[in-house]
Amino acid sequence: MIATMTALLLAGVGSWSQASEEDRVARMVNEYRMDHGLPPVPFSRALTQVAVAHARDLEDHEPDAGTDGAGRRCTMHSWSRASGAKPVCYTADHARAVDMWNKPWEITRGRYKERGFEIAARYSEGIDADMAFDLWLGSPGHRAVILEQGGFRGSNWQAMGVAIDGRYAVVWFGKAPDPGR
Repeated sequence: MIATMTALLLAGVGSWSQASEEDRVARMVNEYRMDHGLPPVPFSRALTQVAVAHARDLEDHEPDAGTDGAGRRCTMHSWSRASGAKPVCYTADHARAVDMWNKPWEITRGRYKERGFEIAARYSEGIDADMAFDLWLGSPGHRAVILEQGGFRGSNWQAMGVAIDGRYAVVWFGKAPDPGR
């Protein structure tokens, strides 16, 4: 455990507040990665900005409650017009993936220049780090993002941002280091 905590601090994960649920999520993600032979992912202020904006949008405006023009249901990767970002109804067929992947560039006004990749979780009574992590581990797609498997093989995540707001928890991963590092 001490070796794990030391590795996390050296990776910059200690940049979250010690008591926050976001810090717990980041630590769980990184410990899980390390248990599977992967390096921890460093904290990113830029991707945290994206995560906070998206969690707040999901909680306040529920873009995941709508449908697109063809009647397909929007998922948690959707963004509302009220977010201040380009609205996206992200459907299960991933037809609008690029619009979601470009959110780090859009939300940070070009500071984070690479695409971002998100995992999101929702729990109707309010979510915490344990619930979110359990939901992600129960989903092969979310585990693939965390462990860089399948279509995410070789991603070599260099940055991670986390936010929890009410019923939603989101983690954004990026292939480029945080621009402030």
